[in-house]
Formats: sequence, C-alpha cells, structure tokens
Amino acid sequence: MGKKYFNFNDPYASKFTDIVKIIKVYLQFFIGFILITILTFKGLCEVLQTLSFLGSFEDNSIVKHVLAIGTFSYIANALAISAGIELGHMLFTNGPDEAIEPLMLGITSAAFYTLSTNSGGSWVLGIYAISILVLMFCLKKYKDWNLDHTDEMAQLNERSETYSIKVEEDSIGCFTVDIKNIANK
Repeated sequence: MGKKYFNFNDPYASKFTDIVKIIKVYLQFFIGFILITILTFKGLCEVLQTLSFLGSFEDNSIVKHVLAIGTFSYIANALAISAGIELGHMLFTNGPDEAIEPLMLGITSAAFYTLSTNSGGSWVLGIYAISILVLMFCLKKYKDWNLDHTDEMAQLNERSETYSIKVEEDSIGCFTVDIKNIANK
C-alpha cells in the first residue's frame, strides 16, 4: 500500500510532500536554465563586441539590454528566488536541517549582490564567508549526530520483510502478524 495524498496522522508521510519537492526541484531547474541562457547570451554578445563582429547589431535594443546586464546582480537575484523557493519547501518537511541550505543560498545571494553594487573589497564579504562556513559546519554536525534520521529510515527499509501466510485446508490455527513491519511498506 503506497502513501496517501493526505495523511492526517503524519502529514510529512503523505504524497503531498513528495509533490511539493518535485515542484521545487523543477522550479529551481527552470531558474538555473534561464540564468545560464541569459548569461551565455551575454557572454556571446561580449565576445562578439570584443572581436568587433557585433557591428550593426549593437544598436538593437535587446543586444543593448543584454550587454547592460550586471552579471553578479542577475546571479544574486536568481539565488534569492531559489532560496525563497527552498524556504517555502522547508515548510513541508520535517526537521530543521532543511532551513540551513536556504540560508546558505540567501547569504550567497547577498554576497553576490554586495559584489554587484561594490566592486571594491568589502569587509561584509568576509562576514558572509564566515556565515557560510558556520552553516556548513552546522549541517555537517547535524548529519554526524544523526539528527536527520536518515540512518533510521535506511534501517527500517532493511528490516522490512515480506510475510506470506499459507492456510491449509481443514486446519484450525492462529497466527500473528507484526503490524509495524507491514505498515512500513
């Protein structure tokens, strides 16, 4: 028996959380695809401009807009949107570990935004780097201390067994079934 779409006893065990995760992943793929496409087109335009092959196309409004794109600000915006989607997905998951990765995305987005507005060195970037290192350490410790319960789920899957019951004709008997192991399937 598979997962239910809505499980009111344990909402995190429903199909709904899997659907939300799939939507999150495809949205982030879409953001990444758009970012890569825009930045690739910008790079191509810059190469053509450098080699003086752009010529009459430089007056085109699309080419002007693409050449005016601030690369770091576009990256910062894409990371910020992705962090927002990740934080929204966190609301459908069980456990605080899901909050660490969006925070890292958000801090990285802020660092790229700082780079886009301030081309010189800034002490704020050092704070961002330290924050990301602290969050990476927290994520590692969270997994080292098995607070994410991934090992328990793996053990449950290893312990699950298939039960079959054979009832012979004209026999009277009784049997017991371990409901916990059946419910894990």
